[in-house]
Amino acid sequence: MNQLDEQKKVEALRQRLYSRGEKFDDIERRDIGDVAVDVSRNWNLPQPKTEDVADYRHSRRYRWFVLIGSFLFLLLTAVATGFYMFSGGNQISSANIGFNIEAPTTLGGGERFDAQIGVTNQNAVAIESVTLIVTYPEDSQTVSEPIENLYEERIWIDRLEPGESKNISLSAVVYGEEGEERQLRAQLEYRIVDSDSMFYKDAEPHTFRITSSPVTLQVQSVRQVSAGQEVEVELKVTSNTNSEYNNLLVTANYPRGFAYKNAEPSPSYNQNVWRIESLKPEETKTIKVRGTVTGLANEALRLSVSVGPSDPSNQFIAGSSLTNSYTEFIIERPFINVLMSINDQRQSPVVLQSQESAKVDIEVTNTLDESVYDMVVEVVPSGSAISGARITSGSGFYDSNRNVVRFEPSTVSGFSQFLAGETESLDLTIEPQTNASTATFSVTVNVYGRRVNNPGAQEQLFGTTKIEARYASTISLGSAVRHTSGPLPPVVGQDTQYQVTLTARAGSNEITGGVLRTTLPQYVTWQNSYQADGAVEYNPVTRELTWQVEDISGGQSKDLRFAVSLLPSSSQVGTKPVLVGGQTFTAKDRFTNTELQTSQQSISTEIGSVGNFDEGSGTVQASQ
Repeated sequence: MNQLDEQKKVEALRQRLYSRGEKFDDIERRDIGDVAVDVSRNWNLPQPKTEDVADYRHSRRYRWFVLIGSFLFLLLTAVATGFYMFSGGNQISSANIGFNIEAPTTLGGGERFDAQIGVTNQNAVAIESVTLIVTYPEDSQTVSEPIENLYEERIWIDRLEPGESKNISLSAVVYGEEGEERQLRAQLEYRIVDSDSMFYKDAEPHTFRITSSPVTLQVQSVRQVSAGQEVEVELKVTSNTNSEYNNLLVTANYPRGFAYKNAEPSPSYNQNVWRIESLKPEETKTIKVRGTVTGLANEALRLSVSVGPSDPSNQFIAGSSLTNSYTEFIIERPFINVLMSINDQRQSPVVLQSQESAKVDIEVTNTLDESVYDMVVEVVPSGSAISGARITSGSGFYDSNRNVVRFEPSTVSGFSQFLAGETESLDLTIEPQTNASTATFSVTVNVYGRRVNNPGAQEQLFGTTKIEARYASTISLGSAVRHTSGPLPPVVGQDTQYQVTLTARAGSNEITGGVLRTTLPQYVTWQNSYQADGAVEYNPVTRELTWQVEDISGGQSKDLRFAVSLLPSSSQVGTKPVLVGGQTFTAKDRFTNTELQTSQQSISTEIGSVGNFDEGSGTVQASQ
């Protein structure tokens, strides 16, 4: 059938379908049956079989039980073995070793202490390598010469057979203060047969009490003092035993506000240690110490003193203390309040520059509710810088024989009756001698007067104060240039070699941390050849030269010598080029703790008449 016939049939079927007159036969509809069909909700695949892990967990738990059980068994075995060994269950035990100390329970300080240590082996077998370790009481020394401190001693016993006993005797001199307790300890170190293990046993420590001190100490002084008042402290050391004591040290510990002045007898060491070569029974040694007390009103200062034998290794240090005591100073509010300044500075020490004169201003105020009569103010300058000093005062009289400036009613009218609350200002000028090393001076002001208007009444010290001044050192720089090679005067395009010397000097005081810095011009070459007291560093990038001068003693100096090369340019013809730029020298004054600085101008090629060179030898010449 060709394509045209098929198209005709399709066209005829379309006309029948859409024709209004065409009728079609009814087709009977069939009913759907009600038969139930069982349809599964899954694919009915067989379930995978999983293995029960409970068996594995049970097996793992069983292994843990075995491991823990084994560990507990080993632990119990070790504990049982140790208990068996040390509780006497075996043939050898530490409980079967008798170990005890026999010694007195009381002792006088500084007396001989005798003790006996007993060791008994009650085991069925011997113990070997037995060593007795004794720890002596604190502050113990040997009985016989040479005297030495005792701390711990190891005494070799070697071997103790079954049932064997050893008694070891010990002796020492034990020091201490009355009422103190001391303790003697002992330990036994040993091995058992056929064993490399070391065993130990401690004896019961023996405690005893120091019942008395072989010396007594009394410290006596006034209790109420005024700030700046001079006080005297009396120390009395008395023997309290029938034996003679040798080489005792009396050591005083001064509070911060106590300034030592002198003592009778003079200290054996520093300003606070006295040696008593011999102190016989019932003998008393007396020491008098004088000093000035300063501080705030109502401040309490404690000066403590101790007595004890000298340490065998250092005769100026007490090895122990036999007794100690103290005295206290209570600073009262001064009757006359004294304020003082140097060049308007009140904080002591005042730091002054070299050659600087000192103007001392004094202000006295009556803080009492009543007048003070016939008042006198004495100003006492002292110190290394005062020798040869020029001291002047407007209203006071300087007595060069006593080195005292005195202000009294004859020169200050208000001092005849110094009224309550009244203030008077005084002044003087000091031009000290500052050439001495660590030049310093102090000014002490004492105010005296009478509480009643009666010339026969006793004069009292009403107020005092003190201030100190220190002179700072100076530092300086020096330099020199020496021609070493090359044309002189320098010529354009040719190298000329120079040696430059820089000198750093300290003034009267020692300086520390000194550093000198300078630079080299770009036409000068650093030859890396130098000699110096201290480290030298040259930075070729910044062209900076640094010299670590460090410390210089007072009045001394240090030098740095180094080589440089000059290559002049035509633009420098007729000039004297700079070889070394300006120098700066900084340091710290060790005495006054102040920073110091000085500088020096640049150094040129001009050598002058040094050697056989003429003036102008540093001027650059044109090349020929």
